Formats: sequence, C-alpha cells, structure tokens
Amino acid sequence: MSAASEAVSITLALGLAWACAVDEEPGGSTSTGPAPDDDAQDAGSEGEATAPAAALCGDGVVDDGEDCEPGLAGPACASDCSFEPGALLWRQRYNGSSDAGDFGYGVAVTPDGGALVVGDSYVEGEGSNLWLARYEADGAPRWSTTFNGEAGEAYQDAGRGVALGAGGEIYVTGFSYRQGSGFDVLVASFDPDGALAWSARHDGPASGLDMGEAIVVDSFDEDGELLVVGTVDAGPDAHDDMWIARLRADGELKWSTRYDHGVGGNDRGYGIARAPGSGFAVTGAVEVGSEGQLAGGDAWLGRFDSSGALLWSTTHSGAQGEFGYDAGLAVSVDPGDGALVVAGYDSPAAESSDIWIARYDPDGALLWTRTYNEETSDSNMAYALAHAEDGAIVAAGFRLRMNEGEDVWVRKYTRAGEVVWTQTHDDAGYYDIARGVAIDPAGRVLVAGFSFAESTGHDGWLGAFAL
Repeated sequence: MSAASEAVSITLALGLAWACAVDEEPGGSTSTGPAPDDDAQDAGSEGEATAPAAALCGDGVVDDGEDCEPGLAGPACASDCSFEPGALLWRQRYNGSSDAGDFGYGVAVTPDGGALVVGDSYVEGEGSNLWLARYEADGAPRWSTTFNGEAGEAYQDAGRGVALGAGGEIYVTGFSYRQGSGFDVLVASFDPDGALAWSARHDGPASGLDMGEAIVVDSFDEDGELLVVGTVDAGPDAHDDMWIARLRADGELKWSTRYDHGVGGNDRGYGIARAPGSGFAVTGAVEVGSEGQLAGGDAWLGRFDSSGALLWSTTHSGAQGEFGYDAGLAVSVDPGDGALVVAGYDSPAAESSDIWIARYDPDGALLWTRTYNEETSDSNMAYALAHAEDGAIVAAGFRLRMNEGEDVWVRKYTRAGEVVWTQTHDDAGYYDIARGVAIDPAGRVLVAGFSFAESTGHDGWLGAFAL
C-alpha cells in the first residue's frame, strides 16, 4: 500500500478543456418507445394578495412543476410537460491536458445527484494516468484529478470501476504498471474533494497483466468493506483466473480468492454486485472445452457467500454453443426480489456479437433472456447495468452501424424484460461507446464512456438521460 505521497495531480475544472452542452436539438440521438424485443425467451381586489397562476402545460413557459414545454428548444418534451423517457438531457466531454486519449469507464452517483467518473487520461511525460472527475447534477464539472502510480515514469495507470462510501469516500479500481511486477490490480481511495487517501496494489502469481474491473462497498457502516473483482495472470499453465477480494476501508487486504473454470483457459471477472442479506454475485467469461483443446468461451455467473466461498455458478452459451465467445460484463441485483440480471454479449455466428441481457432468480435459475442486434452490423455489446427502485433495468453499451461507426446504446426494460425505450447517440462521429451506467436520486440515467472527435481524439464522455 502506498500513501498519499504517490504522484497525484488535482486540477480545478476551470483549468481544463471541458465541453458541456445541453442538447437543444439532440439530432445525434434517436429514441424509440415501447416495442417488442428483438429476441425474447420467457422461462382579488386591490391590496389583497393574488394567488399565483397555476402552471399551464402548453403555454410556452416552463413553470414550477414542469420539466419542459413542447416546442421549446431543449431535450425532447412530452405532451404533459415532462421529459420524454430516454431523452438526452445533457452531455459532457472531457479532453485532458495533452489533447490525446481520454476514456471514461465507471460511473457512480453522489447523494446530491452529482456524478463520479473514473477512467484514464494521457498526460505528457507520464503516459496514461488514472483519471477521476466529479460533476454537478447539471453536468458542470467540479474537479478532476489524475493518478500516476510510478512518479516520473511514463507507464500506464487506468481506472475501471468506482464506488462511493457512506462518508463520501471515493473508491476506485483498475490497474497500474510497476517495474518488477508488471501490471497490478490497483485499488485506491480519494476524499470527497479528490485528494488521494491511500492506494494499494495486488500482484498476481505470474506478475503479468493483473487488473481490477469493478468495485462495490459491501457495507455502509464505519467499517464499510470493499469487494473487488478482476483478473490476474496465474501463469502459463493456468492462464488467467478471476480474482475476487475483500478489503478493509483502509485498503488492507482481508482475503482474496481465484476462480479457475478447470480447463486451463482464461477465466476473467468483469462485474460484481452485493446480494441481499449477505454475499455477492460475480459475472465474467470462462473458456470451455477440455485440457489442451479449448473451444470457445461462455458467459459465467456465480454467487458467493460473504467469506468468498462459491455457492453456485451457471454459464450461458449463445447459438454457437461451446464454439462461440460469450461474456457477462456486468451484474446487478433487483432491489425488490433479489433476482440477478447480467449484461454482456453472445455470439450468434462466427465473428459477431449481440447484446445479451438475462435475468436469474436468487438460486441461479434462468428466468428470461433478451438480445439486441443492429441490422447493419455484427458487433453490439452491453457493458453496464443499473436497477431502478421499481425493478426496472437500464443497460448501456454500444451498437455498430456499418460505415457509420459505434453509437452509445441505452435501453430500459421492465422487470419482466419488456422494452420501455431505446436511446442511441452519435456524439461526434465514430466510436461513441458507453461503459458505465447509474441511476441518480432524481431518476436520471447517467452514462459514462468515451467518444472520438477529429479535433481532440478520444474524449471522456458523460450523458444524462430521462428515466
């Protein structure tokens, strides 16, 4: 574990090249309402006080109690003067100090409706740094910070997951390079103003490419512990293993465990969620086949108790069976009934991927699956999931349009798997990808990712959509 003396730079938002826009006409976005799913499988007088005029929807003035007015510039407005479900409310681009590669991956919501985004940003002379930023509820940037794990060295440090503690502590995970141990899993904590509190590294058995993908706070008391999932290099015979760890709130490792699917392939962890009561769920991808004769990969879901013991696991294969490549990239728990929802992709044919969403009961029995395929391409993925209080599900990722590039893709489902709305967004051309999603207290969907622009290259991206 290293202390706050590690190289950290805090930059006030006014000193950065930020670009914020409220869509007057979000022409790059398209939204569709309820539709059948693509592929569903179900198991007075003078001197007297005058009362204020009542709000009148349609009068061309946004009154108290209204979100918007039809016909006025701004996000799409419904006839009842509320935002259209799925409407893009605002978007924010982040272009770092070097005008080079900037990427958002994870997003978390603050109690006041603000957002925390983690990813990586290229810094001249330092290489890629972990990047963490705080935004206000209206999308305005509050602060931004970068973390360079090896001061003075141009190596790669990156953030992938972010979570918020009960006292406002910010926890992130990702990876950081260090000579001698290669890429290590990185877990770090920042205070509410973006100052580094502590950082910890975890090196896998082979000192290869080890990385954290997702992090959650397991309990919200003063002892709030952390759960992290990722992947570690287990060596040439074992390849990659899923890595799951519990850390104390000060970064001390309490325990860690690895999962090997047993055929000598690469097994990787991508998503983690707290389960009702105690324990947690993990999703990822496992290689299948037999020792010495690997076939493809399956999406994997496992349920663990609070001490890290595996209670049960299940896999999903797409249309190609064991010869396809399928993966679970995010998992979320229904706040009502404890069901587990997984998002990722499956491969219906060679060199193709469909967005895949599945709901399982608390014991791992499949309840339903949904898929999405953009008709003009063979590459679509869901990277992130969030649950609303009523059990509705929001998934985010990308769809690829042939000759047009990738678009941000966001879709809301009911608990039963019915499509409520779908939103796609082309921000500045090619390569617009959503990697993280969260729902704020006001019922807005916050989506983090990255977007390519000719003038600035890859920029971090954050958008807010009406739920």
